[in-house]
Amino acid sequence: MSSLEISKSEYAERIEKVRNLMRQKNVDAAFVYHDELHMYNGCYLTNYWPTIEPGAVLVAHDTEPMLLGGPEAAPYAMEVSAIQNLRAIECFIVPEEEYPGAVIHSIKDVFAEAMGGKALKRLGIVGYDFAPFGMMTQLQNALPDVELVDITREYTVMRAVKTPAEIKLMETSYDIAAEGLKAAKSVIKTGATEYEIAGAAEGRMRSLGADGFNFRSIVGTGIRSNGVVPPASDKKLESNDLVLAGFSPKVRGYAAGACVTFPVAPPGNDQQKQLSKDMADALQLTRDSLKLSMAGKDIDRIPRQ
Repeated sequence: MSSLEISKSEYAERIEKVRNLMRQKNVDAAFVYHDELHMYNGCYLTNYWPTIEPGAVLVAHDTEPMLLGGPEAAPYAMEVSAIQNLRAIECFIVPEEEYPGAVIHSIKDVFAEAMGGKALKRLGIVGYDFAPFGMMTQLQNALPDVELVDITREYTVMRAVKTPAEIKLMETSYDIAAEGLKAAKSVIKTGATEYEIAGAAEGRMRSLGADGFNFRSIVGTGIRSNGVVPPASDKKLESNDLVLAGFSPKVRGYAAGACVTFPVAPPGNDQQKQLSKDMADALQLTRDSLKLSMAGKDIDRIPRQ
C-alpha cells in the first residue's frame, strides 16, 4: 500500500463510527449522499470520488455497506473503493438513457437487502442540504412510512477529527500547492495570460500526484483581483499589475488551499511593496495569536485592529 493512502482497516473503523452515530441518533440506517462536487462525505467511507453520476453509501447495523450509484460508475468504483458491494440504483441513472446489460435495482429492493429483514423506521441522511430534490422525492415515495432524519451536522463533526494518515495527505496536498505556486510564479510576465499561469500551475500539481482540484484555479490580475475568487481568463498581464493566484489540489480527496499575490514586475512599486508587507505582517501576527477555542470572529479581529 502506498504511504499516501488510507488503510482498509481505517475505512472499516469509519464505518463503525457511522454505526455508533446511528445508535446515538436512533436511526436504522444511514444514507450518505455524494456527487462530483460534494464528494467528501462519501469519499470518507470509500476513497471513491464520483464522476458524472451521483451516488450514496448505504450503511445498516448488521449487513455489509453498499456503494450506490449509476451503472457507468461501476468500473472505476471497483478499482478504488474500499466498499466493493456495489449496486446501480434507479434514482442515480440518467433519465431516459438506456443501459443494455446493466442491472438496475429499485430503491425498495436495495433497502430491503441492506436491512436484512429488519424494519426500517428511521433513515439518517447525510447531505440533506445539497442532495437533489428529485432524488429525495424518489426516496421518500419509495419509503413512504420511513422518517428521514438529517444527520449531516453530526456526521461532519465526526469526520472533522483527523487521523495521522489523513494529516499526512493534507500535508502532501499543501506541498503540492506550494509547487503549483512556484510554477505559476515562473511564467508571470508582461503579456502572459491568466490561462497560461493556471496551466503551468495545474500541470505541475498534476505531475506531483494531484488527483483533482477543490475549486477552479484562481488567477486574477489587475482589477480582476477584486473578485476575491476570480477564475483564470484570457486577460493579458500588464507591467503594473498584481497577480492573485490560488490553487486547491486534492490528494486522495484531501485538499489544500494556497493563495499568494505576486507583482508582475518584482519587487513591485512602492505601494505594492507596502501592501505585501502589511499582508505578511497581518498573517504573522494572526498566526502568533492563535489559541485553542478561539472563535472565527475573534481571529478576524486581530489583523483588523
